[in-house]
Order: sequence, then structure tokens, then C-alpha cells
Amino acid sequence: MIKLTVLLFALVTFTLTSCAQMAQQSCTPSAAYATGVNDATQSQSMQANYASICSYINMPPAEQEKINESYIRGYQFSLKNKPREQNINININDGKYRYGKRECINSFGKDICGYNCKQDGNLAICANSPHKECIAKFGAGAACGYGCIATAFKVACGKRQGYTCLEDDFNNIVCGKHCQKDSFGKITCDVYQ
Repeated sequence: MIKLTVLLFALVTFTLTSCAQMAQQSCTPSAAYATGVNDATQSQSMQANYASICSYINMPPAEQEKINESYIRGYQFSLKNKPREQNINININDGKYRYGKRECINSFGKDICGYNCKQDGNLAICANSPHKECIAKFGAGAACGYGCIATAFKVACGKRQGYTCLEDDFNNIVCGKHCQKDSFGKITCDVYQ
């Protein structure tokens, strides 16, 4: 029984020492700044009190405030210098648009005909015009139009030529003309569909 108590005491002491060492490494202004930069770059929410991890090493409140300020500076720097996301459609035809040929695909014994047909699982779709592209993603849906995108749960296409679609930070898709996503994840377009 005494050996078990000594072993348990040693394990608890080792764990607390390890946590304190990790907190101490994270509780420097440069580490806080770097964490702020990384959090913003990876679209993580800003931590309200980054320095709370410093409580393991009994850091004075004034020092914790400096750690929080460094974290916020790093986070804001990354947001300010983060490149804006833009939807870029890559044309695999060397810059020369070639209209799709009329085709038919078979989906569960039924022929579906049109242009630029796509199929994924039990989804099959073809465009009614050779100018449109199609997208199909099992579990998300299928659509045809312009500037199509697929997210984990949705697919969408613009209704007019020159329209693109973008996904915001809340998994919503917005389509329109000249759409851009800002550093806060909000999408704005000159014209919405």
C-alpha cells in the first residue's frame, strides 16, 4: 500500500511539473505573440484570456496583462496582413474556352442528358446549356451554373455568367458578381443573385 501511495504521489508531482513547464514556455511575450499570429492565420477565435494558462506558474496579474497584450498584437497583425481569399476558377483548356459537347450519363438505369455532366454516388446532373458547369458531391447535392463550389454540406453555382460563389466562415455559400471574402469571413459582392 505504501508503494502504491509513493507511486501515485510521484505521478501527480510529475504531471503538475510537466504542466507548469509547458505553461512557463507559453508564458512569454514572444510565445503569446506567435500563438496570436497562428490562431488568426488558422481562423481560430481570439482567446479572451490567453494568459490564463500562466496561472500554473503563479505569474503576477501585471505580467499576465503583458502576455495578453502580446497575444492580441500577434492576432491583430495576422488579421491585418492576411491575404484576402478569392475564388479562382482554373480553366484547364489553356485559356481557350471550349463548349461542352452534349452527352448522356446513366444513373440507376435512367439516362440523364445535357452538357458537362457530373455524377457522384447516387447524384447525377447535366447542364441545359454548354456554357454552364456542373458539380455533384455525394451528401451535399448537385447544381449547374457558373463559378460552382462544393462545401462539406452544400453545393452552389452562380445563375449568371461571370458570377462566382464563395463560402463564408459559417459554411454559408454566397454567389454573385465580383464577390470577395474579408478578413472576418464576411462575403460581399457587387451584385448578389
